[in-house]
Amino acid sequence: MADARRIGTCVVEEFADGKLVVVVDEHADNGALMVSAASAGSSRIAAMVRVSTGFVVAAAEASVLERLRIPRSPAHDRLSGVPDFGISVDGVGTGTGISAHARAETLRRLGNPEASASDFVRPGHVMTQWVHDSGRPGGMASAAVQLARMIGGVPVAAYAHLVGLTDPTGLASAAEARSFGELSGLEVATTSEISRLASTDLGRSTVPLSGEGRSSHLDRGRRGAGAA
Repeated sequence: MADARRIGTCVVEEFADGKLVVVVDEHADNGALMVSAASAGSSRIAAMVRVSTGFVVAAAEASVLERLRIPRSPAHDRLSGVPDFGISVDGVGTGTGISAHARAETLRRLGNPEASASDFVRPGHVMTQWVHDSGRPGGMASAAVQLARMIGGVPVAAYAHLVGLTDPTGLASAAEARSFGELSGLEVATTSEISRLASTDLGRSTVPLSGEGRSSHLDRGRRGAGAA
């Protein structure tokens, strides 16, 4: 338990520092890169897209999406057992919305407490996902929102599933995701470790978001763009 607490704390600190972290879902046997929406920089979103499926999801507490008037996908009403995705969005004035720069700007607006519904066009290139307290404990979207809550601010975070190291046409397994994190110099934690940490006194005390700190192998040399 002490090791899990230490690992989880390291991930929270990096996340609060605006860095990419690797989160492993052992139940689903996959892994994803995550970053705080409020501090999503262009270079970090570009790095995320390069090594993932490219499907960037903004997991958000339901109250955030309700405030921004971003509705659920109609498919959620018809299908059971599917993620609770919302309508995709782009930030107004971000051009085509597909570039890493545009998606980073959209994410930062989603993580801005002063953002309003009129700041977004629908549909767009950043998929949203509704997260409720009643959601499956330990899931990827739940872990993303738990990390965002632990650093304070708006509970929104971006994630993208990693592709396999040996077979990039499929998703990375939990073991591959962990190896990727270690090889890339990124902090790694499981969804279960994050969930357990969030339920402790440490998890309920926020770590201030700074957006500063050391860079990883993925964004080293692009620090200026990443902080933008």
